[in-house]
Amino acid sequence: MEHSDRSLLIADAVRVFGGAERFVLDAACGLGELGWRVTVLVHPDTPLDHRARSLGLEVHTARTRANGAPWTVAPLVTWFRRRRFDAVLSVYDKDLRTAAWAARLAGRSTAVIHSRECDTPIKDRPWIRAFHRRVADRIVVNSEATRATTLTSAPWLPAERVAVVPKGIDADRFSAASRGAGDREAAVLGFAGQLVARKRVDLLIDAVRGLPAGTLLRIAGDGPERSRLQERARAAGIDARFDGFVEDLAAWYREVDVFVLPSRVEGWGYVLAEAAASGCAIVAFDSSSVPEVVPAASGACLVESDDHLAAVLRDLLREGRDGWRTRGLRLREHAIECLGLDRMLGNLENEIFVAVSSRRGGRAG
Repeated sequence: MEHSDRSLLIADAVRVFGGAERFVLDAACGLGELGWRVTVLVHPDTPLDHRARSLGLEVHTARTRANGAPWTVAPLVTWFRRRRFDAVLSVYDKDLRTAAWAARLAGRSTAVIHSRECDTPIKDRPWIRAFHRRVADRIVVNSEATRATTLTSAPWLPAERVAVVPKGIDADRFSAASRGAGDREAAVLGFAGQLVARKRVDLLIDAVRGLPAGTLLRIAGDGPERSRLQERARAAGIDARFDGFVEDLAAWYREVDVFVLPSRVEGWGYVLAEAAASGCAIVAFDSSSVPEVVPAASGACLVESDDHLAAVLRDLLREGRDGWRTRGLRLREHAIECLGLDRMLGNLENEIFVAVSSRRGGRAG
């Protein structure tokens, strides 16, 4: 491909905004700067739709509610026949079964790269096998943990077609300067993310109940669990502030001493990378992608079991503000050195080139 002739479609039909959607925007903007003509395919009037347009990205909308249904795929096939893309990056399985399949049915030599965004098993169904083997040329995963889960649950998937492309952040957007909580002596703990059951914020609330008086828990984010969690915090008698959706997370992290992620199953863990770049001390579970994003050697406190969360938090708080700052500076150094956006973009672009070469070389599924 000539430098000026690289075209990519990124398909993400999810209606909420999370880590995967962060990846879509970072990939679209970053690859655009590397010379790609990038189009983002989204469900209309979603947060991703609005944010992509605000960044000046080329956006195409399609309603892809029904996975693989003819009335969903056929209009996309027609659209693909009018457009030429070297590659399609499908972000969720729905996108693989709609946009990626439509690109394949359009009869062009478009390569398909499918991204697995969360460390969950692939279900063993005939149609799932077919889409992963026959439609996707390459599969990219966000961590070694996700790759292991993928291949264990899908032994029929050729291992050489599954590549690890860790996500990345622009660490310069976050800073450890001007940290602290003013005159507060007690710690400020923080959580950021969707308020859904998988995040297990209720476990964090229960753990805070046994911490020293004055400990403040700040929760950034929204979701269906918010009202229930607010009531749980009131019943536990803890000092908890629900900040809702926070536009300026970089400033929010600077007001947090210890960032806590209580979930056991994660995507890549954008909030961990951001908290590290912001110089927060970190407590998270030693599972899924977490130890690859913030390993214990970088200063993170990794929890082995649910019963240990409160004890780990108590031990960390005993270290005091100097201890938290020391850990935070180590984590920021790790973020700058190992969690950069440029590395992600380079690895992703390489996988796209491999998929395009494979497709044009006539690889059989």
